[in-house]
Amino acid sequence: MTIQTNKQHPFKPRQLVSPSFFHRMFGKLPRKNAIIDLKNALAATTRVSELSNLTIVELSNKYKVDMFKAFSKDLQRIYTDYIKYCLRDHKFSQDEAQDLSHLQQIFAIPDRQHNQIYQQAAEEIFRKALNDILADSQVTADKKNMIESLKKDLDLPESVSKKIFATETLSFLQNKLDVALEDKMLSPEEDEEIQLLMKQLDVTVSMDNATTETLERCRLMWRIVHGNPPTIDVPIKLPKKEVCYFFTDAEWHEMRKQRQRIQYAGPTMRLKICKGVYWRMGDIAVRPVTQDVLTLIDEGTVYVTNKRLIFTGKMKNMNISLNKILDVTPYKDGVDIDKDSGHSPFLKFTKNIDIFCACLARAIQDAP
Repeated sequence: MTIQTNKQHPFKPRQLVSPSFFHRMFGKLPRKNAIIDLKNALAATTRVSELSNLTIVELSNKYKVDMFKAFSKDLQRIYTDYIKYCLRDHKFSQDEAQDLSHLQQIFAIPDRQHNQIYQQAAEEIFRKALNDILADSQVTADKKNMIESLKKDLDLPESVSKKIFATETLSFLQNKLDVALEDKMLSPEEDEEIQLLMKQLDVTVSMDNATTETLERCRLMWRIVHGNPPTIDVPIKLPKKEVCYFFTDAEWHEMRKQRQRIQYAGPTMRLKICKGVYWRMGDIAVRPVTQDVLTLIDEGTVYVTNKRLIFTGKMKNMNISLNKILDVTPYKDGVDIDKDSGHSPFLKFTKNIDIFCACLARAIQDAP
């Protein structure tokens, strides 16, 4: 078979399926070869318009099968592949339009089905081209003009192109945001880049309260981790050079020894004194057992400052110098503070534990 070197289509020749034992026994040809023969016939042409109008009929007779019924999906795939090939440059040339019309006639594809296949292919190409444009995160005026030209060249309905544009740009922005927030922080540069992209794309992203709060927390976390924690006013008096980074209501717990009584009765006997009254005679041993139990010491407010950890309770006030803290371990219901001496407290609270730990870590790191 002679293969054309200047083909104007995507079709390539394929090897036919070898007949099985039963095919040879009954003198039949493998039905799969009917569609392979068709593709090989297309591969042998320079332009698909060279394909004979009788090709489908001849193959139907050769393989004793109705090609239009048995291989309707295969014919649609071949037709779709050719449309995608023609749209590789986002437009149809006059020759391509003529060839496609010829292929539509040979494959007996109705206009309605042609429109569906074309629109699906055009949507796929528009979506891919749009993502390629978005990939470098710089949507210039030239690229926006390119997108508009692409919509016109592909002849997509305005409603369809708008829907694809909205879906893909929002997905792109969401992915950028997800990547930026992987470390639970949002830097000013990342924030600015996302805001600029939204402006360039003329896209407004509506955010619910939870999303807005998450972004604010990530911005705050970045500031704290990078040495710029915001200071806040507090209802307690602090020395002139002491500032507060964080405060919250909390319970102060400590591990305390607790004694339990375990009783053990040795051999005994009962002596009747009178009806219903007995002496129990024998030895009963009592031994104390102690164990460490997390015990509530006080309730109040905990403050993280640039100098210390302060606790103002209902019963008393306590504070821990930053240089006395050896380790900080967060849990879902509080934070364990490991001191270098004395009782180490467990501060029990549930909100903003990550912010508390970040502020305390920042304060400890910056402490002289």
